[in-house]
Amino acid sequence: MNVMEPPAVDYQNTSVRPGWGQLPVGVREEICGRLGPVVSVTVAGSGFTPAFAATLTNMDGQRFFVKAADAVTEFGRANRREAAVLAALPAGLPVPHLCWVAVVDGWAVLCLSVIDGHLPGQPWTAADMDAALAAQAMIAKALACPPAVLAEAASGLGFAEYADQYLDTWRAAQRGEAGLPNGFAWTARHLDELSTLEGLVPGETAGVSSVMHFDLRADNIVVTTEGAVVIDWNWARSGPAWADTVLLLQAAYGQLDIDPMLAAHPTTARVSADVVDGVLAGFGGYMILAGQREHVESSPWLRTHQYAQGVRSMLWLAERRGWPVP
Repeated sequence: MNVMEPPAVDYQNTSVRPGWGQLPVGVREEICGRLGPVVSVTVAGSGFTPAFAATLTNMDGQRFFVKAADAVTEFGRANRREAAVLAALPAGLPVPHLCWVAVVDGWAVLCLSVIDGHLPGQPWTAADMDAALAAQAMIAKALACPPAVLAEAASGLGFAEYADQYLDTWRAAQRGEAGLPNGFAWTARHLDELSTLEGLVPGETAGVSSVMHFDLRADNIVVTTEGAVVIDWNWARSGPAWADTVLLLQAAYGQLDIDPMLAAHPTTARVSADVVDGVLAGFGGYMILAGQREHVESSPWLRTHQYAQGVRSMLWLAERRGWPVP
């Protein structure tokens, strides 16, 4: 395999999830008590968690998207966090409607509206990206000064702190604390520059109070006849909206002409090229290393997805910096 070729991922079929019958009896009874008898279950094929997520249809033909997981697991905590964020988001944004959330027999259950549409990125089209970028611009404007309840729901490790702690592949290599990612010996020629770029990000994003999605990718967007809807808000945190825009666009590297889109987007108008490149360097290194870790049986496409994201980030970065890539 060419290490610099992003592997293909079918984002509609990445998950391994339990079926309806594998949920605890009490959880199913609670769901049916709220929705009515469930006559049809379509388990979601997208995503990278092994938790229950499915479209449920009741006897009246009404459909709901339901997530459920043991409340003490990271997936159960994610359900409760997403519910808190969705409940706190300003009205009128292109996001799912929160119907209800409950903890039942130790399981966190989240019920959302069903979004009819398709996942973009199979491959990316200009129309789908335009819709996604328009939704991102609307959300970014609304969350630039978030209400206190949203800031609280999205509290925790902010983007700047996350970048400082985790987006440090090249700085660690320069300090001699770690080697270069396997297959990326060519980056040694640019290690000083990579380290400098990566190191810009924590300082340049410190003190930002706006709220960002932090996981804006193809399978967290549904394109409808009316535009794009951004889903899966459990990773929301304080941070710059432009970083979401950069990481959304990198997913289309090699498919669309993304640099003009980056330059034209309202979130990136005042962001320097070096800081954008710093995010690409940090994210690229982190995702490549993540993608080279041990295979996860409960999420068989996770490592492939991570590696593909990392390679695209590094390819875009190399193109922007004029670096030759083997």
